[in-house]
Amino acid sequence: MQRGIISRSSTSRLHPDRRSAHAADHFRPTEDNSELYKKVDSLIPSLVKEDFELDEKQRQVTLTEAGNEHMVELLRQVGVLEEGDLYDINNITTGPSRHQALRAHKLFPEGRD
Repeated sequence: MQRGIISRSSTSRLHPDRRSAHAADHFRPTEDNSELYKKVDSLIPSLVKEDFELDEKQRQVTLTEAGNEHMVELLRQVGVLEEGDLYDINNITTGPSRHQALRAHKLFPEGRD
């Protein structure tokens, strides 16, 4: 092994206080965003066909540019976004909730197998 390079196997033997900050972040519990998800989930039915692109074969759904703008408006109305857009660092936590709610409503609607 070259000097100054730590391999993956040697990292696991390091004392917990000497492990990287990245490793410590990996083991932190995630914060509960269930209330955020509920708010976002309630907004998805307000989206129109032009707000998203649906690829059922690949089982993917994404917001279009118009959909991003519409979602910003909706999130501001319910007080989730106060300023900026969906990709500002302060709003980035809405991403997983938006994605999961959009998938749930558009790829797996109730009453469909």
